[in-house]
Amino acid sequence: NNYLVSVGDDNDIYIWNLITNLLIKTLKNGHVNKIKCVESMNELFFATGADDNKINIWKYENFTNSLNLEFTLTELN
Repeated sequence: NNYLVSVGDDNDIYIWNLITNLLIKTLKNGHVNKIKCVESMNELFFATGADDNKINIWKYENFTNSLNLEFTLTELN
C-alpha cells in the first residue's frame, strides 16, 4: 500500500500518503497510554502496541480498529 503510519506522544496515530507526502488521517486516542510501536502486518492491516497493555489491529481500508488484544506482562526471574 501507499501509507506510512506514525505515532506521537499524544497517543494519536497518523496516516500519511507516501505518494502525496500528506497527512490524510489522524486516529485520535488510539490508546490510553503512550504508544510504543507500530507494525505493518500486511497490505490490509497494521498493529499498534502501547503502555496500556493493549495491541490494536487496524484496517488500512477505512482506518478502523478491528481487533483489541489485552495482555499482562509478568516479570521473569
